Amino acid sequence: MTFKNLVVALAVLRLAVFCSFFFSYGVDKLNDYPDSDHYWGLAKSIHDNWSFVNNEIVAKPEALTFNQPNAFRTPGYPAVLSVFWNFGDQGYIFIPGLQFLLGLAAVYLLYRLAKLIFSVKVAQTAAVLLLLDPTFLTVNFLILSDTLFIVFFLGFLWLAIRFLNGGPRRFLLLSALFLALTILIRPVVIYVPVVVLMVLIYHFRQSFQKLFVNVLFFILLTAAFLSPWYVRNYLDFGQIFLTTLPSYNNWRYNIGFWSGESDLAGYWQAAQAAYRAETGQVISEFADYADPANLAYYQQKTREFLSSHFWLAVKHQAKRMALETIDPRYYNHISQLYRGQYYDKGYSQLLASADKLDFIKHSWSMLLSSLIVFLLFVNFVRFYFVYFFHRRKMALEPKAVSALLLLGLLIAYFYLTGAPGNIERYLLPLLILEYLIFAHTLVNFKRLIKHG
Repeated sequence: MTFKNLVVALAVLRLAVFCSFFFSYGVDKLNDYPDSDHYWGLAKSIHDNWSFVNNEIVAKPEALTFNQPNAFRTPGYPAVLSVFWNFGDQGYIFIPGLQFLLGLAAVYLLYRLAKLIFSVKVAQTAAVLLLLDPTFLTVNFLILSDTLFIVFFLGFLWLAIRFLNGGPRRFLLLSALFLALTILIRPVVIYVPVVVLMVLIYHFRQSFQKLFVNVLFFILLTAAFLSPWYVRNYLDFGQIFLTTLPSYNNWRYNIGFWSGESDLAGYWQAAQAAYRAETGQVISEFADYADPANLAYYQQKTREFLSSHFWLAVKHQAKRMALETIDPRYYNHISQLYRGQYYDKGYSQLLASADKLDFIKHSWSMLLSSLIVFLLFVNFVRFYFVYFFHRRKMALEPKAVSALLLLGLLIAYFYLTGAPGNIERYLLPLLILEYLIFAHTLVNFKRLIKHG
């Protein structure tokens, strides 16, 4: 079977599975899932009057303040969804169709990216791996930003590497634009411009003039593309920020993780009580959704904790990263959504289980999922170890050096910033980059064995 025939067959299979799930479960199987409501409600706000405010869809009566400008979300994904409000309040049923097509576009972009860095065979293998990924298909059904985010993220990466491979400066301009749009879709990559600057400094290290011009060019372009949203927030809230998400998440989640809390629900209840005692206000998980008025409070609490417990935070963050490396739940997303089964951590649960054989019998799919993701991480470490210390064995082109540096730093970035998190779909960008490296391993397996 040729590669084209295989891709067509897998795309048809993907469409068949998509249709089966769509007609069985509809658009959004997650009942009362607030993120989808927020996105769809903000899309209505954009559609109705070009605003970005909370409304009856974004917020329940006990939560956000109606008609208050929203500062937690960024506008990229709601802006796309706003088109579907032209079909009325049931327009969301068409969103999965668009996201299915975007998923295929992401497969094509990964193919182009792998071909640019490695070879056609590696590109074909990487495309097949992503076509087979179950979670990447699952998120198509949800009114969540993951699919659109992946498309723009891969677009940014392809454009950046085209420039690093000797392309004209317009590719750097377009990569800055795509990165800014990716940030506005999901702010998880808000610090990726720093990673790009590090790679540019390395790439142009032998020419100060080129280094200065291109670094300045990238900084100014990225800032210019993001500046409208910063200006909007300053005019609405009197503060310069992109989103309240990082500060809110530090207070809402990370302090609990950093302090070593095993019961995050208990930590959150204590944080709520402290907030009520100190401010006289009540906050629930989605109440006021990180109102900018509370930014100073969140940042103060984070500074207070880190100033007195910095090394404890480092210790538990490292422990959390290690645990999520060996105990991820990535491929169990479908089980959690469509079978109503919820799993926490795999192998740590196995060790604590009294009847390990029974646990394996009933949770083998979760354990297999964790093992696959762990082996992908091991392959990532192996690849870069060989690349740094035995580069000749890999027979890569010299121009791939900066591209592989960017790729490796992005994978490290997703691990360090907690992208594995506690929700499977957060692993998606990390796993896609690791698929690319794993595809290189598969294609060159015989040669790797021959050369040790």
